[in-house]
Amino acid sequence: MKQRTSTAPAIPIPEGVRRGEVISLQTLMARLGVGRRQVWQWERQGLRGATAGHKRFYCGDEVFRFFADLTEQQTRGEGLPT
Repeated sequence: MKQRTSTAPAIPIPEGVRRGEVISLQTLMARLGVGRRQVWQWERQGLRGATAGHKRFYCGDEVFRFFADLTEQQTRGEGLPT
């Protein structure tokens, strides 16, 4: 009997977001594992991005600030902003 020597391909782990980098909307969605609607909701809640040409970009520092603010609101008991 022939044995299988190959293993299943490794599933890539998302890189996340790093401070000081500028990433596109598509990259942000891929790294955080979310869709456009979720990013648009975050923008309504205060995440800032910039459009250049026909693409949307986000600064890593701004993404960190946004999530830090969300965490602070939740720990104060304010819940998610509407």
